[in-house]
Amino acid sequence: MYKTKSFAALFFDEVEEYRDLEAQLRSELVSEPENQHILNNLGLIHFELGELEKAEEHFIAAKDLGSSRALESLCEVYTKTDRLGDAIDSIRSLIESEKDRYQIGVYHRTLARYFIDSSDIELALREYEKSLEIDPSFNKVYLLMAECLEKSGQQERGRNYRVKYGASKKL
Repeated sequence: MYKTKSFAALFFDEVEEYRDLEAQLRSELVSEPENQHILNNLGLIHFELGELEKAEEHFIAAKDLGSSRALESLCEVYTKTDRLGDAIDSIRSLIESEKDRYQIGVYHRTLARYFIDSSDIELALREYEKSLEIDPSFNKVYLLMAECLEKSGQQERGRNYRVKYGASKKL
């Protein structure tokens, strides 16, 4: 006989699996207390379960051991807990320490989104421009810039970036 589980039952199974994984990672952490990967994964589990304070603790510990992934995840905790200034500072740290130019461009776009969220359109545009300097082929940035300007009521400037986007697609 085929039985379906309710959504609540499926979620319970998922929570139970997270808790099992958490227990396994905690036992591994006993023998490897400075393993940034274990700490980061514990942070991810708590983040998924909505336990943001615990997630933050683990991400900070992993970050202090040199994990840039933990710092990226910490940014997510900061945005979910309305600490945009901390998220901006963290992304700036990532930009300073990153070696991969492509990833730096991604971080500039992320920083731009944070500035949009804080209603600082001009700083957002600067970050988008930095992203374009790093990777001129990522022409979707022109659309992001246009949307940013249009949302702030600057329709004409937004149209100019839409035109640049159209021209860049033809190249």
